Parts: sequence; structure tokens; C-alpha cells
Amino acid sequence: MSDPILTLKGVKTDIAQYHILHGVDLEVPRGGVTMLLGRNGAGKTTTLRTIMGLWKPHAGEILLDGAHIHGLPPAQIARRGIGFVPEDMGIFSDLTVEENIRLAALSGQPIPERLDWIFTAFPALKTFWKSAAGTLSGGQKQMLSVARAVVEDREFLSDRRALQGPRARHRGDAGRALKDLKNRGASILMVEQNFSLAQARWAIMSR
Repeated sequence: MSDPILTLKGVKTDIAQYHILHGVDLEVPRGGVTMLLGRNGAGKTTTLRTIMGLWKPHAGEILLDGAHIHGLPPAQIARRGIGFVPEDMGIFSDLTVEENIRLAALSGQPIPERLDWIFTAFPALKTFWKSAAGTLSGGQKQMLSVARAVVEDREFLSDRRALQGPRARHRGDAGRALKDLKNRGASILMVEQNFSLAQARWAIMSR
């Protein structure tokens, strides 16, 4: 077994006066798919936001490829190779699809081969390339959010609701894209509260 790509050791996170994470231990295997299960309010999203530096842990360690990342700003963590799809999708509604993608690329310009892959995975983004992101449908916004997270060669974190498009076709597009990412070697961490749904998604992406 290779060393895990991501490790959490005894992570504790408070939000205001509330103790949300009480010593989380977690390992994400390299090149695998990991589902973080828990009931609503158990701290799944807080775990992802803590990994990304959006919440600061007051105890514990977070290591990416063996290097400590807890306490770093979110932008530095992203540059180290983690793509994140937040609950609110995190897109800029007043900017075009193209501008959203360019902002997510480290150099300001996506690598052509990666952009071709995004257009293959999410054809609607090519169709609406010059359109304002705010005019997209819910499922198309979901596609854009995922595309922004993976425009660079990154590992992948996703909140459960960010991958629940209103149409089966959009959910299928996202699922196929994630499976392809996993087959290309990406390590994927997702959160889910429904065991049956998590089991089905894991089975599809693990084939």
C-alpha cells in the first residue's frame, strides 16, 4: 500500500462557540475514491472546508503528500493540488463561463488538452462559453463548478449537494467526469449522508 495522499490526525475545528470536529482521523488513499459518510450536521462539510483552509483547525494535523497544510490560506492549499467543489458551487455569476474557467487556471489560461477534456466531459460549457455563468441552468452551473475544480491536474474534494444536479443527465455527466479523473490517477474524497447513494457512486467510480 502506498502512503495516503491526504491525512488528518486528531483535527478539531470550532465555529464560533460551537465544537464541530472533535478529533477527526482520516486517510485518503492515493488514486482511490473515498466516501465520508455521516448524518446531516455531523461535520462532513466542515471537514472539507477545514482541509481547504476555509476554517482553521485549533488542534490536529492535516498533511497533503506528507507536508503539513493546516493553517495555510486556501489559495496556497489549492496551488498545492486540491480542487474543491463547495456546497454553493463557488462560481462567479456575473462572469462568463470562459472567465470562470480562466480564473481557476493557475496561469490564467487552461492547458488546451485539459480544456478539450472539459468540453468532452461537459459539452454544454463549450456551447455557453461566452455566456454569463448566472444564466446557466442548475445542472450547467454544477458542470462549471466541477470544471473549475479540475481545470488543473488536482486531487478532488466535493460537497454532497454540489454533485446533485436537478437532471439525471447532468448527474451522469458529473459522475462520468469523476470516474475519468479517478482513472487518470486523481484521488477523490466526497461526502454523503445517504449510504445507499454513496455505495452506488463508489461502485460506479471504482470500476
